[in-house]
Amino acid sequence: MTKKEEVKTNKSEACNLCCMKCLKWDQFKEECWSHWHGKKECSQMVENQDDWDYEKLLLKE
Repeated sequence: MTKKEEVKTNKSEACNLCCMKCLKWDQFKEECWSHWHGKKECSQMVENQDDWDYEKLLLKE
């Protein structure tokens, strides 16, 4: 692995730390609509299944 690839990998892992506990991240990964590289905190994080089920119902409407 080149140094440039290593830095890119480390940056990607670091920016995803705030997303790791989120159920949206579990399902969508990089395709999550509230994710971007360099993100440090998320105001749209969903950490429990009840909240995620409710949000999915709202998205369907």
